[in-house]
Amino acid sequence: MVAARRVAWLLSVAVLLAACRGGKGAADAGDGATPAAPPGTVVTLGPGDDLAAALATAGERAREADQRVYVELYASWSEPALAIHRSMADPRMREAFSRTFVLRVDIDHHRDELEALGYPTSSVPLVVAAGPDGRAGDRHLTSADLTAPTPAAMAPIFERFFHGE
Repeated sequence: MVAARRVAWLLSVAVLLAACRGGKGAADAGDGATPAAPPGTVVTLGPGDDLAAALATAGERAREADQRVYVELYASWSEPALAIHRSMADPRMREAFSRTFVLRVDIDHHRDELEALGYPTSSVPLVVAAGPDGRAGDRHLTSADLTAPTPAAMAPIFERFFHGE
């Protein structure tokens, strides 16, 4: 059963990546349009999925798509985490998340795995830059960094976090 879920998860990642690659690309020469930012990828880890395997797959897919890997810790009961998820269709949030591969992980289903890899689970939402080995990196963004649960407020914060100034 776990193997079947892993295959389903890998297929969903492949479908998402294919969809991202099929989106808007660079503008045709001479048409005056601004090239679109490379798309980002957001994948939610299922309750029975293996976090370490998902991080390894995310690392491989991110390298292929020239993206950076981040882990978003969330909980279904967290209003700030839900606000981020609801805002993802907004163009400002899509732009902020460009060139990223975000693995969304529910702390209620993966707390032990997260903690074993060095991800703090004391508050959500939390976005952490993953290291090359899948372990938690030093850079993180917490709910305290988000000033308001709107795309207009969150997108610039995510932009600075993901891409610097």
